[in-house]
Amino acid sequence: MANDCKALQDRVDQLRSELGDRRAECVRESSDINELKACLAAADDELRRAEQALNQCLTTERLLQTSGKITFLLVQNVGAGFGPGDDFIDVEAVIQLDTEPGKAFGFTLRKDDNQVAHAAMLEVLRDAFNAGTPVTIDFDIRPNKQNGSIVRVFRSGS
Repeated sequence: MANDCKALQDRVDQLRSELGDRRAECVRESSDINELKACLAAADDELRRAEQALNQCLTTERLLQTSGKITFLLVQNVGAGFGPGDDFIDVEAVIQLDTEPGKAFGFTLRKDDNQVAHAAMLEVLRDAFNAGTPVTIDFDIRPNKQNGSIVRVFRSGS
């Protein structure tokens, strides 16, 4: 979990543990029913907003970069995809790197706006795989997932 998501998780945990005390405080300090309702709603609302921020953080893809030698290269039919249901990527080209064990990265090879770029990326990856040289990829991945989508590939000169 990224540091920003960790901080949000800590805040949610803190608010959850304090919620009962805050509600009891509202009951003790409120002089009328409307004041009590407002106090209780404020305590609940703060927790709800923190939970929403945490959920947004945990489900937002992040653009990251990594480098390594390709240990696995797969090219397959459209629709085959890769990975389990909760970490599935709908891609036709998949790689794994020696520096990222257990992770996989891929992209499509479909007739769309990215067709030319993706064909060129596959060529770079095949050359690097065959030569045993490292590549660098930029990729999108959801937090706490192992499979991501490649958006950029490059190799340095030897």
